[in-house]
Amino acid sequence: MLLRFTVPLLRDGGVLLRFTVPLLRDGGVLLRLTVPLLRDGGVLLRLTVPLLRVLELLFT
Repeated sequence: MLLRFTVPLLRDGGVLLRFTVPLLRDGGVLLRLTVPLLRDGGVLLRLTVPLLRVLELLFT
């Protein structure tokens, strides 16, 4: 079972930040960033990274 949160980073909703949080211990918290590469939204760049790993890299 997963909890998902989606937060638009721009007013037009073009750039989305999504958090996926598993409710089981074996899963990590995933951070997903979706960025349109074209104005019409035809090409999307999606990056999914484990949040705990990102925090480790930032603070160590």
